[in-house]
Amino acid sequence: MQLKAVVTARLLGFIELATLNPEGKIFFPNIISGIVERFSFQKYPTTPEQFDESKGIEFHDGQWDGVNVSKLTIFNNGFLVDTQSSTADSERILTASLEWAKKKFGITFAPEMIYRRRYLSDLVFGTAAPVLDGFGPVNNLRNNFSQMMETIVDERLQYAGIRLDVDFERYQRQTPIAPFTIQRRNDYAFSDNTYFSEAPLPTELHVILLEQYEKDIIAAFGATPKPK
Repeated sequence: MQLKAVVTARLLGFIELATLNPEGKIFFPNIISGIVERFSFQKYPTTPEQFDESKGIEFHDGQWDGVNVSKLTIFNNGFLVDTQSSTADSERILTASLEWAKKKFGITFAPEMIYRRRYLSDLVFGTAAPVLDGFGPVNNLRNNFSQMMETIVDERLQYAGIRLDVDFERYQRQTPIAPFTIQRRNDYAFSDNTYFSEAPLPTELHVILLEQYEKDIIAAFGATPKPK
């Protein structure tokens, strides 16, 4: 497997915003202007309507110690940090920025105050393994469908599997956790073997999961799709 790009590496760190300012003595607008300056954000809130913690106060296109931060959002119960390197970087930046705010503005913070973490990892990768197509019953289904469509559109179209989703039973628990997804990357030919994958995992675990799936597919079906 070849990792081609990290599209999004997101950390959601849950912490009650009020606990960062327990005595209400810190002037919040000073922190906002400090965040803009420290991160060099190119887009940030400028109107009263944009300072709604319930919807999220958003900052875009900044940098922290050499790592690009595409998005930082402040909610009343936590922080969202997006980078395009790794969720480990996103997590490090959240902790480091809160430590910075503690020293500069006097907020109350300790790492254990982040009581829950959630992740989202979006990757682009390449593999010659038939991760979506090219084996047994899927081949038969694809070919049968292609033949049926040919009788309708008078043209033999090339069909292939384009998406795989793995999710839990939503009726049991409605919670905002993304499914694990592999799909063919838009604007690439099937023969380019380029895919997009999303998972609610740290970037490192996401890569490990994809690599293991690739190994399992190769062991079971071989490295190269063999369409009939």
